[in-house]
Amino acid sequence: MPLRTLTSLAILLAQLPPPAAPPAAGSAQTSVDRASDLFRARDFGGALEALRSAETSAAAANDPALATIRFNIARCLEELDRGPEALAAYEAYLALPDQAHRKERAWTAVRTLETRHFGALVVACRPGIARVEVGGVTAQPAPCPFEQRRLAPGTYTVTVQALGHRSETRAVQVAAGGPTPADFSLVEDTAAAPPSGPGPWPWVAMGAGLAAAGAGAWLTLSAIDARDDAERMPPGGKRDDTVDTYHGRETGAFIAYGLGLAGLAAGITLLVWPRDAAPAGPAASAHVADAPFTVRF
Repeated sequence: MPLRTLTSLAILLAQLPPPAAPPAAGSAQTSVDRASDLFRARDFGGALEALRSAETSAAAANDPALATIRFNIARCLEELDRGPEALAAYEAYLALPDQAHRKERAWTAVRTLETRHFGALVVACRPGIARVEVGGVTAQPAPCPFEQRRLAPGTYTVTVQALGHRSETRAVQVAAGGPTPADFSLVEDTAAAPPSGPGPWPWVAMGAGLAAAGAGAWLTLSAIDARDDAERMPPGGKRDDTVDTYHGRETGAFIAYGLGLAGLAAGITLLVWPRDAAPAGPAASAHVADAPFTVRF
């Protein structure tokens, strides 16, 4: 290539402007510089506005400085005494990788802000099977003991209930700075005691019925044996006695079967019959003259 051509090419390259920085990164740095000046001048509101702008640019450019920007956003909010917002900003910062010493400062700030601006509610119950509802906090009854941290100071309606006990509702004042205990001791509700069950009598009746049915089966088999023996015997007194035995056992079997069915029916009736059913009206009674008892219908 001729020397004159090389010289002309070098002159053209020298006249080209330098490569421009990515627009987002450059915009973020400008905003950060401005926020730094405003923060030193104690214009925390202005610094916060500049850092918000820098945060948008840094996030768009995936700038590693995003963690530092969010940390300083939290500092500005803390200086402006906007505690809950500062707490959320510190947590957004802690989600990003950054230097250990700055992370430790953020965790310390989070603990301080929680103590300064929030409280906690700790509910203890007796009996331990109780369930807890806190107005505006729980979506459904929660098991006891119950603890809810980071609650805004104020009054909360707490309801505790347990099966077989009278429920209790109380207004609990939660203050910032630490946990607020609330102890509930529920009183047993004797009026709401569960209805008594049928007791052992249905099973006694059915057991007796089964025993009677078993006895009937034994008598049936025994009667069949006596009948077979009688058929093999010649006529006479012994055969007649065996026939009488057959008829006696057959009759006993029928009676046993009847008692068995009666026992089973009584047991089933006692199981399914409503225990708390009230009678339709007063029972009618008839007094038998000169008799020491009353017959009720």
